Amino acid sequence: MSSFLRERIFYEIAMGIGNSLDLEVMLREALSTYLRKLNCLAGIVLENREGGDETTSFESVFSIPKRLKRKSVVRESLESIPCGLSTGAKSDFLLSLPMQECRDGLRHYLMELPGYGLLLLVKSDPGFSLPELKALAPINRKLAGACLACTANQRLQREILVREAAEEKYRSIFNNAVEGLYQSSMDGVLLEVNPAFARLLGFSSPREAVEGYTDLGNELYVHQGDRDRFLGRLAARGQVSAFEIEYRRKDGSTGWLSLSSRLVRDELGVPSSIEGMAEDITSRRQALAALREAKLEAERLSQLKSSIISMVSHELRTPLTSILGFSKITRKRILDIFEHATGCSDEIASHLKRIDTNTQVVISEGERLTELINNVLDLAKLEAGGFEWNMVQISMNAILEHSIAATEVLFQESGVELECTIEADLPPVLGDRDRMIQVVINLLSNAAKFTEAGIVKLGARVEDETLVVEVADTGVGVPPDEVVLIFDKFRQLGNTLTDKPKGTGLGLPICKEIVEHHNGRIWVESVVGEGSVFAFSLPISSLPD
Repeated sequence: MSSFLRERIFYEIAMGIGNSLDLEVMLREALSTYLRKLNCLAGIVLENREGGDETTSFESVFSIPKRLKRKSVVRESLESIPCGLSTGAKSDFLLSLPMQECRDGLRHYLMELPGYGLLLLVKSDPGFSLPELKALAPINRKLAGACLACTANQRLQREILVREAAEEKYRSIFNNAVEGLYQSSMDGVLLEVNPAFARLLGFSSPREAVEGYTDLGNELYVHQGDRDRFLGRLAARGQVSAFEIEYRRKDGSTGWLSLSSRLVRDELGVPSSIEGMAEDITSRRQALAALREAKLEAERLSQLKSSIISMVSHELRTPLTSILGFSKITRKRILDIFEHATGCSDEIASHLKRIDTNTQVVISEGERLTELINNVLDLAKLEAGGFEWNMVQISMNAILEHSIAATEVLFQESGVELECTIEADLPPVLGDRDRMIQVVINLLSNAAKFTEAGIVKLGARVEDETLVVEVADTGVGVPPDEVVLIFDKFRQLGNTLTDKPKGTGLGLPICKEIVEHHNGRIWVESVVGEGSVFAFSLPISSLPD
């Protein structure tokens, strides 16, 4: 082949390379030109691929013909190319190129595509001369450059697709977010908002909102001071969370916004814009205001209730004292008459006995009403915080002894036995002596009243860092659905419409208030028909130095 013809062929091959940035299109055209102009039977372009173990292998990316027979000489030549080369072995392998072999009467030429991979050409006789192989080197470099450009273009296209998908995802999130999202300049010009933010301001579209607000400080903020504080916090911290402002809508109405924003800086670190999220909290603010008003009103009504209870109880106590006093005097005189009367007819004696019975009822119910009034007054004072407490270190042993003595008659009259299991030398607790006696007496009295037969056990022990007092009875027990209600005001066991009340229904609520004021806890454990255990615990007081 003359040098002129060779140069023309190589020129045409070079001109056929690099007309497309699509790798497959470019290689189809370039490799076809190689084969046609150089009278080759087959050609394969291979790309070097780096493995995870820092080795290099060569993989086919395009071939003509596209499909190689399983036992073809071309495939055998392809499989003879080494793989898993280390860095040094790869360098030695590339230095050995170009390489040629003869297989079944065909010549196989393996040449380097610098920086990209390898080119394998299969040709029948006559083969390439040495000058022709050398002349192919610059053309192979151009083919390698075209392959690298196409590969870079493919990578760029993939990155563009990924970026476009990310932008589309962000745009979808931005446009469909329930919260208002916005971006503004440092001088208060809206740059971009989502539909939710536009709706907050009363606009039908983001574009209208951006065009409608050109100075957020004067147009959005009701109070300019809020804008100044907002910008001050952004400058100091770089971000602001849940900053509440009163804002103005398009129609002039006002509401409340919660802003969470961050300061955006340019490459020089200079603040360039503000972006963030806005949530309308008008309903929440209104609800909080209503709750505050309701709380104030409830406190006022509670104060009024306490005043009324105190006044009514005082007004009831005065005549009730007189009624009880005169009833007791009347009964005493009737008993005197009945005792000294001689020769009375049966009818008169029957009348006197009935009067005595009725007087006993008046006295009994009067004393119960007095107890109710006293309990109502105590509870009102406890709830209003007007109770006077004498908090000192007290001995629970002394309190329990006093309570046992005070309820001794009650247990004798009821025929119920009181059994005591009290640890000696219980540690002191900080409390009001009279109020703690009131609690223990109330629990013992309830146990005696609701235990028709059996035994009541009073126990006291130290448990961890607390002192526990228990009153256990074998009475009627408390139904499970009433256990959680037993400490409610005016709550009594049984049907109060058909059963005769055995108390005021205020004893346990008062006990609960007293125990909780002492930082203690009161509870009940009960089984219907077997009895109940009422207990309370108080923190043990440390002895003074």
